Amino acid sequence: MFIKVKWSKGEIQDGKRLIEKRRRVLVSANDLFSELGYENTTMAMISQKTGISLISLLFLYSRKQKILDALVGHHLDVHAGIRAVTRTNPANSPLTCFRKEWDLTCEYMTDYGATLIAFSRNKSHCASWIQNLQEMQRLQDVELLDKACAIGELPPVNVVSLESVLRGTLWHLVIESAEKEDYSNFSTIPSRIHSMVLDPLMS
Repeated sequence: MFIKVKWSKGEIQDGKRLIEKRRRVLVSANDLFSELGYENTTMAMISQKTGISLISLLFLYSRKQKILDALVGHHLDVHAGIRAVTRTNPANSPLTCFRKEWDLTCEYMTDYGATLIAFSRNKSHCASWIQNLQEMQRLQDVELLDKACAIGELPPVNVVSLESVLRGTLWHLVIESAEKEDYSNFSTIPSRIHSMVLDPLMS
């Protein structure tokens, strides 16, 4: 049975302020990661840039890794939204879905290179829910590649291995460009993945 909960105006305002404060923390942290690097950014710096006390920041996020987790989780949510748009469009074939998703994701991530680098270097410390989200997306990609084989868009291949190669190539190219701060290269990543991995399969 669904129980309807009534919120007071004060509680609603408090909730909105909390959401806004968390948003400001993430924006400030991303800016500092970009400017100084994740390792050189401290919680004190984030609190100062956000304009809140260190105690308030620690109440929201007990340590810097929690902030990185929240940033990565936000980006995964955006990526999930992109996937939902492309994969629910019946006009898109499986490989078209992948290409559009790579295009949109790479365009979106040009502003978050430092967060990508920090995540790649601290994967083992990330929260389990992030790993679970990534695993769910990986399984969805395997299923989509299987559909591509079934309709003849790809030749019969081991789709689990292919998904691993595609994901690994994408990450390698993204991190390589981010470390060089050459974000103009992000726009070329989808075509490079296609030529490096998919084109040889279809030749």
